[in-house]
Amino acid sequence: MSSILYLLVLPVLSFASDDEEFRTLELGIKKQERRAARIMRTPNIVPPRYKRQKIDQDWGSVWPAARTFHPATVPLPVRQGYPAEGQPIPDKWGNAELMKIPNFLHLTPPVIKRQCEVLKSMYQL
Repeated sequence: MSSILYLLVLPVLSFASDDEEFRTLELGIKKQERRAARIMRTPNIVPPRYKRQKIDQDWGSVWPAARTFHPATVPLPVRQGYPAEGQPIPDKWGNAELMKIPNFLHLTPPVIKRQCEVLKSMYQL
C-alpha cells in the first residue's frame, strides 16, 4: 500500500529548476496597488427655516402662542441682554436671555386684529 501512495505523490512533487526565480513573500500592499481614496460626498443640506421663510407669511401660524424663543423659527436678528464689558452683543443663537422666559412674539398687530375680530363676532349685542 505504501508503494501505491508513493507512486501517486511522486508526480505531484516537482523540484525547482535553476532557471526559475525565487519568489518573495510580500506582506504589505505596494504603494502603486493601494486603493484610491474615498470620494467625500457633501450631503444636500437644507437651509435653516428662518432663511426659507417668506417675508409676507402669516406670522400667527408660525408663532401661534407664547412660548420659549427658538432662533431657527424667527427670521429677525433679535437680541436681548446687556453685553459684558468689551464683549460683543450676543446674537440670537447664543443668547440665553431670550430663552429664559416665554415672549410676546405671537402678539403682532395683524394677529391681535384677527383675534379682536373673532371676539367681536362672538360678543355682538
